Parts: sequence; C-alpha cells; structure tokens
Amino acid sequence: MSSLSRKVAIFMPRHQIITPRSLVAIAAAVMGIALIFGNTAAVAKVEKKSLLLSDGSEIIYSVVTPDGYDGKKALPAILAFPGGDQQSVSVGWGLKHYWQAEAEARGYLIISPQSPGLTFIEGNWTRIPEFLERIKIHFKIRDNRFHLAGVGVGGLSAFQVAAFYPDYFLSILAIPGHVWAPGEEKYQALRGLCIVQIAGAPEIEWADGARRDHAKFREMGMNPFLDILPGKVSWRSPYMDRGAGKLFDMIENRTGC
Repeated sequence: MSSLSRKVAIFMPRHQIITPRSLVAIAAAVMGIALIFGNTAAVAKVEKKSLLLSDGSEIIYSVVTPDGYDGKKALPAILAFPGGDQQSVSVGWGLKHYWQAEAEARGYLIISPQSPGLTFIEGNWTRIPEFLERIKIHFKIRDNRFHLAGVGVGGLSAFQVAAFYPDYFLSILAIPGHVWAPGEEKYQALRGLCIVQIAGAPEIEWADGARRDHAKFREMGMNPFLDILPGKVSWRSPYMDRGAGKLFDMIENRTGC
C-alpha cells in the first residue's frame, strides 16, 4: 500500500481493504454517516458552484458566506481542503464539523473545492492557482490572500499548494497534515506563513511528520504551533464542532507566526 493510501486509510473505520480506490469509497461512506448524524447546527449560507478551467477541467466547490452577505465587503477567506477522497461528501463533512458555523459567527468566506478526479495531493494541486484567480473575480478577499486549512489528506494538500504557490496564502492550519515529500526548497517557500499543525499521537506517521516539520520551521527561525493530542484526531478532536472556534481564534491571533 502506498504512503498516501495509508494516510487515507487512517481517516476511516477499520474494514478489510482491497484496493486504494476502495479506501476512498469507504471514507466517503463514513463521512456521509457523520454528516447525517452530526449535531452541529450551522446557519451560514452554503452554495455549490463550479468553475471551468482553461485546461477543460471543472472544479466543483462549496462556498460558505455569512448571513446577509452582499459581496460588497472584503472578507477573510479560508481555502479548506477536504479529507478522504476529497469529493462532495468529504467537503460536506468538513464544512459541518469545522468551518461552517464559525464562518457565520465571525464573517468569513469558506471555499472548499472537490478534486476533479484524483485527490489534490495526487496532482490536481497544480490547478489551484487558476482556480483562486477566478474565485477572486467573484468574491472580495481581504488582503487578496487566503488562509489555508485541511483535514488529513486535505492537510497534505494544503502544504503542497502553499509550498509551490505561497504568495496566495497567509497561513496553514492542518488537522493533521505535514509537508509532502519534504525538501529544503519547500520549507523555504513556507517561511512567510503562519503554521499550525494538530495531530494525534497514536497516528504515528501523521504525528512524526508534524514533529519533523515543526523542528525544521523552528530551525529556520519561525514560530510554528504544534499540538500533539493523546488520542486520534481522525474523526474526533477538541477542535471539531463546538471546539472549532479555537481554530478561528488561532487564525485571528496569528498563531504559528
């Protein structure tokens, strides 16, 4: 099994696994159950939209706008990569449990894209710059830059996109997530961003990757934030649901800078 497949497998219950594609199918099913039975009541407006890129690919995305949003005011914006297979159900799960309610309460835009085919970390991350340029035509973004966030495979995607296109972003918040295929050039590209990494100690590969990054960033003179929790953060963490406000506090307080 590939390293990426193992990471996807962490974000689902323990089933008999046959192929990497079956992993993401199970992840989508479990996220669907969580979406149906979750208890977070969010009132922000959520719309599903799509953008056709110059290479002919289509990116479907969900956008969360605060109640009464008229598009005239520039708002802080989070580009939130979903976990699992990075398809529709994964997007909905992430919005429900992490981003939607606080976006309404604090006046944020949330842009959460589905990957057009394979996950973003498997290649579609190269389409993000054009996607964001088109997003900025439709929405006014404060500072003309986004905060990056991602859950699991979305956390890997966030670091990958930021390492190649750092000028689009202000911060990275990964729950969990770390630099994919790390190298000096990638680390140096992330120097100007606020970095927050959250991982569960029992999920060894995720936690070790976050610790590696944290040590490197500190060596570079940065002030990253790392929280290694005693339990798994795959499906439950103190930063979910009613605890999601802690994540927005970190963004607003420039934690990890």
